[in-house]
Amino acid sequence: MSTPYDPPHSGPSNKTAQLQQQVNDVVGIMQQNIDSVRDRGEKLDTLHHKTGK
Repeated sequence: MSTPYDPPHSGPSNKTAQLQQQVNDVVGIMQQNIDSVRDRGEKLDTLHHKTGK
């Protein structure tokens, strides 16, 4: 019994998958950055209220 030929996936669909993964990675980093900025803002608000200003 022979196995079907399965060429390496270097065609457009593989490149699309690689690009999609890169986009997903960037989106994840952006979400972390937004969370960090939000947390920083909350900490600054807390500090501002503690100083009574």
